[in-house]
Amino acid sequence: EVIAEDGDGWRESLWASRLGDFDHMVRAFKVAHEADPDAVLFLNEYNLESLPRKFDSFQRLAEKLMAAGVPIGGVGCQSHLNADLPAGAMTRTLAQLARLGLPIHLSELDVSQTRSQKTFGSPAGLAEAQARVYAETAEAFCALPPKQQFAFTLWGLRDQDSWLRAENIKDMPAPFDELGQAKLPAQVLAKAFAG
Repeated sequence: EVIAEDGDGWRESLWASRLGDFDHMVRAFKVAHEADPDAVLFLNEYNLESLPRKFDSFQRLAEKLMAAGVPIGGVGCQSHLNADLPAGAMTRTLAQLARLGLPIHLSELDVSQTRSQKTFGSPAGLAEAQARVYAETAEAFCALPPKQQFAFTLWGLRDQDSWLRAENIKDMPAPFDELGQAKLPAQVLAKAFAG
């Protein structure tokens, strides 16, 4: 997660200041590869679906690493999403990432209801919006070429276990409720992966 939030270059870090902005990343990948040649090494970032400048910088960095012969094995799209994510955002993001030709790990997926800036008129409307984001994300991942579908992981299964509960106890970001009963997001995920 090295891209600055505004997309203007890379985050400042001790590693970058001591070893060089780009050189520290090259060194990290090469040393990790030497330690375990069989490990698949990923370049990972978050907010790619909602911050276009950050996404552009991420893609340029991945291309630069590949051009430098860095043993990058895939890209990670960390996906802490909100229920008001515009339709098509995840589809576009994953389709553009696929152009790199690398395996994609869609990681840490959850969809916050309380972080949503848009109101949906009712709790049912909000739940449907959340399910739409889950469905689109799973469908976009399943639409990738099979060799690029590295992994699809969730950040917890039940609402009560979510990290977002520390931020807002009313949030219900997971596919299953407090008792482990499937909610609409679980149903749309199952449907997407069954198809």
